[in-house]
Amino acid sequence: NPNDAELNTKMGNLLFDSGKYSEAIPYYQKSIQLQPNNPDVIVDLGVCYFNLEQYEKAKEQFELAYQIDSQHVNALYNLGVVSIQLGEVNKLIKYWGELRDIAPNSQQAQRATQILNQIHQNVEQGAGSGQGQGS
Repeated sequence: NPNDAELNTKMGNLLFDSGKYSEAIPYYQKSIQLQPNNPDVIVDLGVCYFNLEQYEKAKEQFELAYQIDSQHVNALYNLGVVSIQLGEVNKLIKYWGELRDIAPNSQQAQRATQILNQIHQNVEQGAGSGQGQGS
């Protein structure tokens, strides 16, 4: 039944799990059309766009999921990941700070902390090596 949100989500998930992101998108879109307030499906759609390197579209989906549920762990994590791709460091820090506040023991928060620490170390090493300084 094409008007069954759950069935469309399952089809999208099967294609997603097979790495067929562009084929999963219409199923997720239909599911969202039928059930617009499901942040899990919206995040999955965003991840499809992200994996297809359509970062702005991915960001839109993650932001939509975040608007529906500001404590959605995967929305916050993926907002941080897409912020890295888009060079939006301030947003990365904001979203991952929220993630660590609401779910400090989650795998996503732990991974975010590792990445933030790496970024911090890279910045410190860059500053210490004289890179980026004018003459």
